[in-house]
Amino acid sequence: MSVSKPQSISRSERRKQQTREQLVQACRELLIERHYDGLTVQAITDRADLGYGTFYLHFKDKDEIVWAVMQEYSDAFNQAVDARLADIASPRRELLAWQAIFEYVGEVREGFAALFGTRGSAVLTQYYRDC
Repeated sequence: MSVSKPQSISRSERRKQQTREQLVQACRELLIERHYDGLTVQAITDRADLGYGTFYLHFKDKDEIVWAVMQEYSDAFNQAVDARLADIASPRRELLAWQAIFEYVGEVREGFAALFGTRGSAVLTQYYRDC
C-alpha cells in the first residue's frame, strides 16, 4: 500500500489563481454597482488594479467573466439550499428547493432581465442554453 503525497500548487499557479480571483471579485463588485450595461473590461482591470492585457490571459471577453460570476452565485445558492434542506425527506425537500429557486429568481429578476433580455448578452444566453 502506497501513500501518495498531496500535490502542492506551484507559486506560478497560485499567482494565476489569485489574479483570476482579483478579476472575478472586481467583476462582482462592478455588476452590483454598474450592472451589466455599465460593465467594461477596462473597469474590471482598473478595479482589480491589473493591466488590461492581463484580463485576456484569464477570460476571452466580458461575457465569460460575467458567466464565471453567475456560476459562483449559482453554486453558493445551491450549497445554501442543500444545507438548509438536508434534514428534510423527499419529496418535500424537492418542493422546498423549487420554491427557494423561484423566490430567488423573483428577487433578482431585474438582473436576469438585464443579462438575458433584449438589451442583454446573446453570448450569456447561449452559455445558459449550453449548460
